[in-house]
Amino acid sequence: MALGLRLELTPALFDAVDWAAATPGADGVVDLDAPVNAAVRAALLEKVAALSPTAEVNRGSR
Repeated sequence: MALGLRLELTPALFDAVDWAAATPGADGVVDLDAPVNAAVRAALLEKVAALSPTAEVNRGSR
């Protein structure tokens, strides 16, 4: 038996986050684990938490 889970990440998920509030590091990369970006990370996780995964069960051949 195989269980497949899928979570559809659409552009709307990322569009809802205020990316202008994110502070990039010295290398120009936004580190969502950095304390300065905690609000951005929380907003993104809130949107992800609201998504509903889909599941597919494959029982294989019998």
